[in-house]
Amino acid sequence: NVKVGKPIPTGKSVVLIGAGQAATGCQISDAAFKQAAAVLGWSTTQINPTQPTPQLMQQALQQATQLKPDAVVTCAVDTALAPVQIQQLKSQGAAVISMFGPNAAGGSGLLSAQSQGVPEMSAIASALADQAIADMGKPGKVAVIGVQGYDIIQAYDKGWNDEFAKLCPSCKVVENDLPLADLGTNSGTDVVNFIRQNPDVKAILLGYDGIETGLFQAAQSAGVTMPKVYSIGPEGQSIQNIANGNVIGSPVDNPEVGWRAANALALVFTGQGATAVEQAKMGERPLIWSKQNNNVPPVPQGNAYPTIINGYQTQYKALWGK
Repeated sequence: NVKVGKPIPTGKSVVLIGAGQAATGCQISDAAFKQAAAVLGWSTTQINPTQPTPQLMQQALQQATQLKPDAVVTCAVDTALAPVQIQQLKSQGAAVISMFGPNAAGGSGLLSAQSQGVPEMSAIASALADQAIADMGKPGKVAVIGVQGYDIIQAYDKGWNDEFAKLCPSCKVVENDLPLADLGTNSGTDVVNFIRQNPDVKAILLGYDGIETGLFQAAQSAGVTMPKVYSIGPEGQSIQNIANGNVIGSPVDNPEVGWRAANALALVFTGQGATAVEQAKMGERPLIWSKQNNNVPPVPQGNAYPTIINGYQTQYKALWGK
């Protein structure tokens, strides 16, 4: 990242729009953004739709227009679902930043910047595919599980599919998207039922770690032996599953993404939009946590998110002259 290099205006108002009650990763990133905003002297307002449906997201963005903020930050949402509301925000002079969204940024697009978008998340899915291919040792049937309503998951899961097509063309990849309402409740049972119907699956990618909720308990109750499980974006509560070898995970530093979005917004506010687009893309390189790699972090207290990039807050403050 580069220094902002110009005085960053204080007193800005920012609206954060969540992605549903089960979107824990977004909740972590939103909380981190608020911390960064406080450093920069900005105020924040949170709007939390219960689910990321088009209707609820449009309502949330419409509510944001009524607040007339200087910026809006969305998370894991396809902004193409609400172009009218976003165009209205832009006409009011608000910048629109996205975290974990499937949309491109800059130019004539709807977004001023996209923090941790499809290319960055696809790289993580590809790295997990590399690990799975090495673990399998020979071609076989693999699966990828997404969630309906989160287009970003389907978009970056393609990284897993493409890597298998390139490195293991004789491997068969099957896909299944779970109902949105089951995320964090019945998703574990859904995955177990899928495995019962596909007992020859050798490896399975959970496109979002929240799918893992209740998975191994459901498998034990059903007497189902799970294949190798790989997960994108493991959270604090799933570190134990990685530590005991039930899951091989590739983390996303959700808190850093929130600070990175704040950095992009600081660049936008100082007239450096093109730089903001590029800086927001500069995510961490994929990292695989697994028992066999002997690199699983300690289980954090209170299911907090483990620190991946040490001292990044201090580094961002230096970029901002704070």
